[in-house]
Amino acid sequence: MSLYFLLVFLSYNGYSSIIAEEIADSSVFYSVPNNSPYSLDLDSDDNGLADLIRNLNVTGTIYEDINYGGGAGRNYNISNTSAQNSGWNPGDIDLSGVIVELYDSSGTYVSSTITDADGTYTLTDVGTGNHTIRIVTETISSNRSSNSTGQTTIAVQTYRNTGSIPVTNEVGGAEPDKIDAGPNTSNNNLSSLYTLNTTAHSISDITIGSTDLSGVDFGYNFDTIINENNSGQGSLRQFIINSNELDNSNLDQEDTPTTGVSFLKPTETEHSIFMIPGAQVHTITPTTVLPSISDPYTHVTGYTQEGSSQGTIAGRTNTIVISGNSSTIDGLIINANNTTISGMVINDFRNTITGTTARHTAFIWGNYIGSTSDGTAAMGNSGVGINLQRFTDSFIGTNGDNINDENEGNLVVDSQQGIQLRNISNVLVAGNIVGLDKTASYAISNRFNGIFIRDAEGINVIGFNGNLADGLSDNYRNISSGNGNDGIRILNSDNQIVSNNYLGTNGDGTVAIGNRNFGIQLQGSSSNNILGTDSDGDEDTNEKNLISGNGTGIRLQVSGSGTDNLIMGNCIGTDVTGNNALGNLNHGLDLNSFTHTLVGTNGDGVRDQLERNIISGNQEDGIRISSMANHTIIAGNHIGLGFDGVSNVGNGKRGIFLTGATTDATIGYDPSMAVSDSDIVGNKIYYNDDAAIGVSNNATERNRISRNSMFLNAALGIDLDYDGVTSNDNGDGDSGSNTLINFPVFKSARWSEQDSILTVIGYAPMGSAVEIFLSDNGTSPNPLPGGFTGSFGEGHEFFFEGIEGSADDKNGGTETYTNDGTGIIFNRTQNLFEFEIDTRGLNINIGTLITATARDLIDNTSEFSGIVEVQSDCCTTIITNGYIRIIPRP
Repeated sequence: MSLYFLLVFLSYNGYSSIIAEEIADSSVFYSVPNNSPYSLDLDSDDNGLADLIRNLNVTGTIYEDINYGGGAGRNYNISNTSAQNSGWNPGDIDLSGVIVELYDSSGTYVSSTITDADGTYTLTDVGTGNHTIRIVTETISSNRSSNSTGQTTIAVQTYRNTGSIPVTNEVGGAEPDKIDAGPNTSNNNLSSLYTLNTTAHSISDITIGSTDLSGVDFGYNFDTIINENNSGQGSLRQFIINSNELDNSNLDQEDTPTTGVSFLKPTETEHSIFMIPGAQVHTITPTTVLPSISDPYTHVTGYTQEGSSQGTIAGRTNTIVISGNSSTIDGLIINANNTTISGMVINDFRNTITGTTARHTAFIWGNYIGSTSDGTAAMGNSGVGINLQRFTDSFIGTNGDNINDENEGNLVVDSQQGIQLRNISNVLVAGNIVGLDKTASYAISNRFNGIFIRDAEGINVIGFNGNLADGLSDNYRNISSGNGNDGIRILNSDNQIVSNNYLGTNGDGTVAIGNRNFGIQLQGSSSNNILGTDSDGDEDTNEKNLISGNGTGIRLQVSGSGTDNLIMGNCIGTDVTGNNALGNLNHGLDLNSFTHTLVGTNGDGVRDQLERNIISGNQEDGIRISSMANHTIIAGNHIGLGFDGVSNVGNGKRGIFLTGATTDATIGYDPSMAVSDSDIVGNKIYYNDDAAIGVSNNATERNRISRNSMFLNAALGIDLDYDGVTSNDNGDGDSGSNTLINFPVFKSARWSEQDSILTVIGYAPMGSAVEIFLSDNGTSPNPLPGGFTGSFGEGHEFFFEGIEGSADDKNGGTETYTNDGTGIIFNRTQNLFEFEIDTRGLNINIGTLITATARDLIDNTSEFSGIVEVQSDCCTTIITNGYIRIIPRP
């Protein structure tokens, strides 16, 4: 039956008396001392009597584990000690003003309180039995200083304690994919806080026995990411908001957290602590653009997530993916100094990582950009993979500090531009794979350029920087291959350094995966750039680029206007050994418009042979000079010849071809060089499938060709007007390339065995420099045209230069000859020369074949002369049956 009670409260001599009268039947009288921990439970038992219960206190501390670095949650003492070790005072981690709510075993709201200044709370008059403590996380504010962004920070639970059991494995609460519901201002049942998107984020079930319960503590952190949500508590977006708002002073996150991922975290740098449950791949898909990273010394890193591991580009595991899912918004936006982004997979955005604010610094390493999470397939961006403007003192890939360098390269694929840098200074781009899969075995092309530097404001390095800490040069190498346009493009930029890259090949440098147009292209006004070694004596052998398999190896754009660019120490058209063809589909070098370009050695006597380029195996010309690329110097290179100086790696057309009104080129030795040794400054132009050097009929004057070595090319050694041997004219008054200066014509070449003096007599233009060479043994041209009386040699080994009409010339007269060797017979009157040459140390004997060129006072150089065979100067000594016979010279 129903029971009704009449309660009467009396106070006498320190006792409060309660009379509970059961109206229906009887009454019971209880007497309880004042301030007693007991109270009356008015719920009737089966006998219809009220129960007496005990009232107790529940206490705990709410604190901020400022230096939490992942893994197991940390209790108050550990967190407090950690904070003190990084400069905080004892108790600075205490969180005041935090709402603490109490619910009974059925989830009914009982009461709430807030934490004191020391982070402690007390819930009083809590009955025995089971209850739930809930912390309202939106009422937690960090003790770190504010950067005054006006943004709301939200904490994440890292630790809780039931008063008897520490819970360290519940980072993010029981349901980390949901956000906290906010204060229960309507005193609703606890169950009302659980919705599709919200939860009671921080709760701890407790049991009250016969004594007060203490130590019901909760720890929190503002850098922890616990879910894949677009926004809200524990999201990547919220981490960026928190990081922007909170100052980093005295921050020193744990490097080697218990049960967590070991990861070095420098002091006063704020690292994202990924603690999303599970070691599988986690994909975060922002529905709107993420906030810019605006607080200096922020590091967004996926390497703190369980399942992620550092390694080489091929050997790492990245489990945190940020996917734009639309390519209409940018990914991570940098707007602060000393921003670091690592260990992320970022794809399907417009620009993946971007920063366009003046003079910021960044370190971007260990990421997959534009690919699937395993780095094997395209999942690209509509814009740029890495897009930085006005940045300085930054690193994309390896930073060259000799610590972890091998693991710092980025994979950048399937974007419009792979890496685009504008208005930058002192940026190192090193150790990246751009345009290939993570193993650098097949193309995942960027649609335009692999690496694009434009409008640079200072020196930047793409590849190896010998000025950094010594380390393995392989760690610095960019592999930029398979891209839709250029491997590297440099526009309107001076003093850029491109060294030790593979451009157009696989990662081993053995298979062509070409960039569609150019390995390297210089555009606009770009001057004083170094493509290859800087020849400063520091790591020079590690600075060569391998530029093969592309449309063309290196191009200096037709409309460019740069000057003094250096191309030194590269392999262009070969594999990594320099001895096997891996040709660019067109030319090795295509030099246009730019002036004073140096290809090869500068002849200063310092490391000249390290400056040699191997320009071989290309399907068309080794070097093509056109469109007024004036004052180009090409010296000391192997063109068609392997690195070993032996291997036949001929180019498919000419070794060097001058066309397009090119003037003042130097091919080989120039008097400005300190070194005149032809073996060092002369080019070795061998085995090409056309002329060694062709000069088209629209190339103009003053192109100096001196002290080069040419051997077994399929056509002429030097071909002016590119029409075969050009017969000499009378008076040398014709016009064409290099003014079609007449080549020398030998009358005789006689060698004295007794004193090793070679006397050569012949015809050459007045005042010309006559260079004399040992000739190769091939027929040139091959086959000889009808009427030719001999081969027009390729100068294989330079050994003498004399000036017609100088003191060394023993014959100052003129004569008329009728046949220059071409079979075209008419009178040609020309100055005579006679030189006596000391041949000691030279490989000259009776029967040696020699050839020569003439060069006028303004450096117009002729074709090679017809070959002449060295004969005896006076007599021949023959020993027969022990007797000496001397046969006079005929």
